Amino acid sequence: IVTYASKGLFCRARPYTGKGARDFKFFTFSGKVRFRALPSGHASSAFAMMTVIAKQYDQWWIRIPAYTLAVSVALQRMDDRQHWTSDVLVGGTIGYLVSSSLVNRYKNKPQGTSVQPHASKNGLGLSLNF
Repeated sequence: IVTYASKGLFCRARPYTGKGARDFKFFTFSGKVRFRALPSGHASSAFAMMTVIAKQYDQWWIRIPAYTLAVSVALQRMDDRQHWTSDVLVGGTIGYLVSSSLVNRYKNKPQGTSVQPHASKNGLGLSLNF
């Protein structure tokens, strides 16, 4: 919600349009894809998902690949000329902050039935907790 609302507020031109990084159409809520660069939805989603995974496990061998994957998504969006650097930085920050706040909010609460990813030296799977 934060990412998509922000896209409408800023209406920033994408790099492939030939317009500069400072070309904004504030508060126009344009539906045109070429004016919906800031923030990057792909970076926001990637960092949100990988932050949830990284915060569930203390092992470096889970956290580093998770964030590496998120960074690779952001870099690929810039390489495809879909986003400026600041677009992916803002998108990644939104994803990280929103998912961190949700994970922290629900981390210490007693839960009913839940399904969570499980990783061990023997493989990957899902854990059913009740």
